Amino acid sequence: MYKSPIEVITENVKKEVDNGVYKAVTQYGVDVDRDELIKALCYDREQYEKGFRDGYNWRGSEIVRCKDCKKWERSIYGDKTNGVCYEDVFCKEEDNTETNENDYCSYGERKEE
Repeated sequence: MYKSPIEVITENVKKEVDNGVYKAVTQYGVDVDRDELIKALCYDREQYEKGFRDGYNWRGSEIVRCKDCKKWERSIYGDKTNGVCYEDVFCKEEDNTETNENDYCSYGERKEE
């Protein structure tokens, strides 16, 4: 069966990385089964990537850009893509904070149509 050269190179690089990780762990006196270590690292990486994707998909659908937030008002001076957030939780020392219309925060509340 034909294997793409890229696939072969990828397999070789993965083996080198796996061996490097194993050597680094054993260098510190940790007695570990090489195959079990690699399996655990792969599992951890897959779980991390799955969690990241799940979090992004969940949060990505709920992001409210500043221009769509009820706490934000477009600037009437200067750059017309900027405005002011009148309830910016990150800046308690000032009454308001200038933001771009495409910015967002985790406290955005969508304007009602």
